[in-house]
Parts: sequence; structure tokens; C-alpha cells
Amino acid sequence: MPIDRLARRTRHDWNTGPLAITAETGNRIFIAAVNALAEHEGIQPGLSLADARTLYPGLAVHKADPAADAAFLKYLARWCRQFTPVVVLNSPDGVWLDVTGCARLFRGEANLMAAIDARIAELGVEARLGLADTAGAAWALAHYGTGGTIAPPGKSREYIKDLPVAALRIDAKANATLKRLGLDRIASLLPLPSAAIARRFGAASLTRLRQALGSEPEPLDPLPFRPAFTARMGFPEPIARSDDVKAALEILTARLCERLEREKFGCRRLAFTIHRVDGSTQAITAGTSEAVSRPEHLTFLIEEHLDLLDAGFGIEKVELRMPVVEPRTAVALRLTDAAEPVALPALIDRLGNRIGFDNVLRFAPADTHIPERAFSASAAAWMSAAPNAWPDLPRPVRLLEHPQPLDAMTPETFSLHGRSHQIHHRQGPERIAPEWWWDDPAWRSGPRDYWRIADDDGRLLWVYRTANAPPKPGVSWYLHGVFA
Repeated sequence: MPIDRLARRTRHDWNTGPLAITAETGNRIFIAAVNALAEHEGIQPGLSLADARTLYPGLAVHKADPAADAAFLKYLARWCRQFTPVVVLNSPDGVWLDVTGCARLFRGEANLMAAIDARIAELGVEARLGLADTAGAAWALAHYGTGGTIAPPGKSREYIKDLPVAALRIDAKANATLKRLGLDRIASLLPLPSAAIARRFGAASLTRLRQALGSEPEPLDPLPFRPAFTARMGFPEPIARSDDVKAALEILTARLCERLEREKFGCRRLAFTIHRVDGSTQAITAGTSEAVSRPEHLTFLIEEHLDLLDAGFGIEKVELRMPVVEPRTAVALRLTDAAEPVALPALIDRLGNRIGFDNVLRFAPADTHIPERAFSASAAAWMSAAPNAWPDLPRPVRLLEHPQPLDAMTPETFSLHGRSHQIHHRQGPERIAPEWWWDDPAWRSGPRDYWRIADDDGRLLWVYRTANAPPKPGVSWYLHGVFA
């Protein structure tokens, strides 16, 4: 099942209500993935969105984001290196782990599988596991087995023979042909001659069968292993002065930033740790909103928290780690156009490390013309540095959550909360129609005609009247926003 970025960030919605991820092919919108609650309502992947809403009108829907899925799958693959150094991407929805020789570290394969299952559940990801001595058999057990099945060495044939032929990762055409001939299980292919399988169902089908059984090798391309970005410094005599700690921090940061520049990476998370003479440690961690390789910026993120460290009886060693690095981008945003502008990413980093990165938001335009839904707010650190351009439409700075009805409205005056105001200027109308695919109670009255009006207090207001309202002054007029 695809792992959608929005579904991950709204884990509460994913677990508490029927939710589906949609994809689009031509003019058809279909269901690409569902959670367990939606599946309970009879909604399955491949169903059209219209049919899904017929089964459950209140279905929550999010659009699929394949690029985000691929990025998260790569992150998940790297996360899996805590179990084995050899990890292979199996797009679009899987990861292979070569755990040869690793099971003994977890006291057996069963304990290893349980550890993987428990830790991946903490990420909010629902996973199906399978273990076998070939990649093809492990894939078959994970996708079509009961989940968590372990096939002993040399027993893959016995464990996968009762699975459907689709478990061999064959193409849809070959799968349909096999089913039509009644060869719907892997066991039905085992007695057939290899030449017959290749001739009738394609050479690729024979290759997949042999790879699953281990009679033909399957080359895999593991993720490249990059050495950790870590620098350490020991002292002949313990230190305790904050100036000495700061000087050591600057040296380590400069050393790692040289490597970042050389390899064209930037730091996204760093941790500074002091090792005291009594064997205890203390650490300061910080994050960045973009890939950074400037030593002065990274040093500052740690320096402003150095007073939290207690040297105790002395510090014998310091360590600086950059556990998360990413390729650098050339995008640089500025907060102002002044002579000495403030770098926006640096400001986000300072605020994020103080109040939490999830509390620093950036607004981006949404693909809709309905004012209430025309923007989205996301954590600035995880949002693209160059979001889509805002549409060139006059919109108020402040949008009221609930439009306020005007007591009266004429071409020259309007009344709000019992007070009459003169209209000095008016511009419009701009007609906005509701989106028929959203059943929004606020827009059931139909299209709206919006006007911008300037009153005698110098305010520029955004008011509207429903287009099908009676053409009488003061009827069905609402204040929806304030420009200034």
C-alpha cells in the first residue's frame, strides 16, 4: 500500500476515520490506497472515487503524492540500517533487508522479525513482513502470505507453492493468462517444463519463478553506505570553561563543514555531546529547515544552548555528529529586500529550535478558488523552499472564519453591528462558484458575487451577496474579509 505524505502527517485521521488516497489516470479518479476503516466499509484500491463515496459518503480523501512516497520509502530504507547494513529499495512500496548473519544479534530470526515489526509500528507505518533465503520468496510471503512468515533455509518452495501466481511478481498479462488456464497457484507451475513456461507466458515469468526458488540469481542494488558525519576531540587535561568548549565546537564544525562542501551535502540535524571525566555525557541537539553547510550558522545553533551543559568535574572529550544530511539546493529565500536582509532559513532554524519546528508554519496556495480552502499551512522546515506561486487575485489579509451578515446594504452605505458606514469606493463583482465535488454547507446557497468596498474608516472590506438572492438592497450581504 502506498505511504502518502499527507496520510503520514495526519496520522490521527488515518487511524480514526475511513480515509483513502486517490490517483488520477486521464479523466478517471480512482482509489489508490485505503486504511483499515475504509476497507471495512467495502472500499478497495482500484474503485472509482464516485463509487467509493456511494459506499461511504463521509470518506476522507487525500491526493496521492508519488514523489513524497518515494522520498519516504528511501528514508525508511535508511532507517532499516539499524537491523542490517545491506538494504535494497523495492519500489514502490517495499524494502529488502539482507539479514544474513544479523539474526544472532537479536537471538534468532523470530526476535529479529518481532523487533522490526514493533519499531516500524512506532513510525505509524503498517508493514507486512516475510523472511526467506531468496528475495523473490520473501517478497511473495510479505505480499501474499499471512504476514510475519519465516521460511527456513532451503524450504522456500514449500512455503510459497500455495500462494497465487501474482506472488512471483509477473506482469498483469501473464497473470491473467495463467488464471484463465486454471494455473492460479505457484504449485501448478512447478511440474511444467521450463521451455513451455517461457514460450506460453514469457521468459520474464520463468525468470521470476526461478529467482523465487533460488535456481537463478537475482542481482540487487543496495543503497550506498555513506560514512557518518562525526568529528571528535579529546583533551590531554579536562576542560570546564565555556570558552574552551566553544572553541572546540567551532573547530569540529569547521572540520565537518569542509567535508559537507566537498561532498555537496548540507546538515539537517546535528548533535553536540560532551563526555565528562566521571563517564557521564550531556548532549545538545539542533535541526535546520534546509540543508546547511555554513559553519557559522551551525555553530550558532549549538552555541546559544551551551549554558545548559554542566561540565561537572571536567570534560575529557567532545563529539559533534550530523546524523541527517541531504544534498544541498541552490534555493535561497530572503525575508526582506533591505540592505542587510535576514536569511529566512536561518530565522526558521532559530525559531524552530526554540519553540519546535512544527510550530513554525509557512502558507502555500492550494489548487482551489474557494477562499476558505485556497491555502494550506505546513511546517516551514518540511515544506518546499520555493512553493507554487500565489494566484494574481485580490484576496484579503484577514479572512473571517464565519462571514458576518450586514444589517443593511445600499450602493452608498452599509450597516454592521448597528452602525452605519459610508461607502467611498466599490469594485466588483467577482463571481465565485462552489465546487460541485465538495458538499460544503457554507456554499449550498450557490455562487457568490464579491465586492471590494472602502468605508469612511479607511478600511478595505470584502463583501459578497449570493448570486441567486433577491435583488433588494440589504438582503443576503455578508462581510467575509478585511484587506487593511
